[in-house]
Amino acid sequence: MCLSGLTRNSREFHFIAEHLSPARRVICPDYRGRGKSDFADDPNTYTPFVEMADVIGLLDQLGIGKAMVIGTSRGGLIAMLMAAMHRDRLAGVVFNDIGPVIEADGLLRILPYVGLSAQFAAWSDAIAGLKASNVGFDVMNEAEWDYFARFSFIERDGFIVTDHDPKLAVTMPTKEQITSGEAPDLWPAFMALAGLPSAVIRGENSDFLSEGTVAKMKQCVAG
Repeated sequence: MCLSGLTRNSREFHFIAEHLSPARRVICPDYRGRGKSDFADDPNTYTPFVEMADVIGLLDQLGIGKAMVIGTSRGGLIAMLMAAMHRDRLAGVVFNDIGPVIEADGLLRILPYVGLSAQFAAWSDAIAGLKASNVGFDVMNEAEWDYFARFSFIERDGFIVTDHDPKLAVTMPTKEQITSGEAPDLWPAFMALAGLPSAVIRGENSDFLSEGTVAKMKQCVAG
């Protein structure tokens, strides 16, 4: 089960799904309000708890008892909630750039973009916008930027637009909450994974997951 980031969708797992699917069943859902899923009638339901319940409901509908989860950012948070509340449904977790501590710098960086409904006249403009908001990725070539743009945006009514409901911003913490350190303690949820196969991937340029948090995650698993 591949679970995407906050504003992302199933398309970001295209290559990994191609790689894994010859040997395993790969499921890449779109959360409510993203990708091919409808926008929620109540934007207050755009929370990890509700999305986790949606994931459990999907597993039930598909008749799947246990699943290995690959969770990017928001997807990793959902995986931790699954561990805390439905541990028996997990076969293991791969955390991609996420852990029990989310760095304030990363949250502050994305906060202005979550509620925006970007609109571009051409894919080249969308790519330029992504480059401007994702500094430090000079190693990416043009084909990779194009792929990044095409799972971030969609063509609708002659324009290139964001492929998520801007009302996602309703449930985001405020700048004051982020800077004051008001954040839930996710370590107990992470520790609920004890005994299950797990791995963590941290990007070199990550401002969401610190090296210190990764080291502590490793210590917790080893202990």
